[in-house]
Amino acid sequence: MTTELDERLVAAFEQIAEALAGIDDTQKRQFAKQWPEPAKRREAIVTRVPTEEDLIREEQGASDEPIEEWIGIREKEFLGR
Repeated sequence: MTTELDERLVAAFEQIAEALAGIDDTQKRQFAKQWPEPAKRREAIVTRVPTEEDLIREEQGASDEPIEEWIGIREKEFLGR
């Protein structure tokens, strides 16, 4: 092989390497776009619309407090403490 042919061969391999690097970069960006990293998971917030029954109970003063709390409050009011 002559030196000119060697130089052309080296130049061709360099161009092939650059082309493959560009293809690799394009494929990595496409993969990242199609399948992005999952976002940080957070706690789910569960809510619901109050039903008619819930609204009626709320109007009548129903709460989630334990019965002992209600009795204690009423005793204080009754005894005037």
